[in-house]
Amino acid sequence: MIAGGCDSADLKNMRLASRLMHQISTGPFARKSFSRRRFIFTYQSMKALVDITAHPTFGPHLTCISFGTYRMIKDLGPNFNPGESEDWLARYHSVEAIHRRFRQRDQHIAMLVLALKNLITCQNNTVTLGIHDDFHRGEYRRRGYAFLASYQDLDSLEVHSTAALNAVLTARRQSGFPLSALKLCLSDASDSLSELALEPNTVLDSVLPSHISKSTTALDFHVNVWQEEGSYAKVKILSKFTCLKLSRVSIDAQEMSVSSLKTLDEDSYGRIWETIISCPLQSISLERSDAEFHYLVHLLQTHKDRLKTLKLRQVRMIVFRPPQDAILAFLRFLRDDLRLVRLSICDLSVKDIESWEVLLPVLGEGLVCDGKEDVDEGLERLIEEVKQEYQYDWWDGLYELSDTESADY
Repeated sequence: MIAGGCDSADLKNMRLASRLMHQISTGPFARKSFSRRRFIFTYQSMKALVDITAHPTFGPHLTCISFGTYRMIKDLGPNFNPGESEDWLARYHSVEAIHRRFRQRDQHIAMLVLALKNLITCQNNTVTLGIHDDFHRGEYRRRGYAFLASYQDLDSLEVHSTAALNAVLTARRQSGFPLSALKLCLSDASDSLSELALEPNTVLDSVLPSHISKSTTALDFHVNVWQEEGSYAKVKILSKFTCLKLSRVSIDAQEMSVSSLKTLDEDSYGRIWETIISCPLQSISLERSDAEFHYLVHLLQTHKDRLKTLKLRQVRMIVFRPPQDAILAFLRFLRDDLRLVRLSICDLSVKDIESWEVLLPVLGEGLVCDGKEDVDEGLERLIEEVKQEYQYDWWDGLYELSDTESADY
């Protein structure tokens, strides 16, 4: 019981106390310290991965492993100074020659194949595979195993996300490891996202089908994008693309956004946005985000035939008309145009171009409805309360989507 309540630092000390304490604390230590691990495509780092997956306790507790995108190029250029010693230059050329041979012989893929087969042997077949940018705006954002040995003081860096993802997917195919989830953790300061999503990319296309069929393999697809102020955008397309979860994104409202949010559209997410729009979704969740009114309506209407669940939490709608009109128009759209059976709304606000906000008056504690009738009744009740709050005459001043706008959006 004590071991289960300790943090990873204390568990490290417990494992050194005695053989009995080592035996007691190893299980909790594996769960807390070896669930999500990062690696780099160098020999030192990949050897650590093979050793961990072969461990009888650590291997079964892995849930996510990802690989750096920066060490995929053949040579890291030295941060050269004329005064550098000959010993330093000799060491640099030696390190790069070793890494070049390691990559050219596809030994990084061979070692990953071995690691994935180790996971299959210990019946851990649900591990999420992915890639990550090691650096974010010049800082070490994500340190993988053997980070210092892999980079040393060679700091002329170049990202290569396609090569990293291709290595992961190639090893997955060669090992026969089932791909149940794929995760991309990228920096907006790098070219990783644009390299993967904005250009024709057969690597990404192989895991993002443009349509869903009965033969489509279920896949959870996660994208995290770190931004300048330390915030991040999260895009999750889950379970055969039937569920979409968005967090800290701006749906075509970036110009009005006060916080630094990642714009989610075809110009920034490319192939990923195409998948979101083209695949039928049964559930959409939007949290801590901004959304321009018509683009949010467009996203929901695109999936209205199958959309059953909608969750809005800390969402700010950007509008170009009186906010109270937009609130009523949006609520009536949810009630009349969609066929929701589950609805959750909390902290929904509306911001117009003059920068003043109107919060829905009854949503301090949130609106949660389960069942079609409950959704309709909840929305109808909310509409009446909003109209009373602003002393609205049913027909006066209320902005509604026209037939033309409904067709356009």
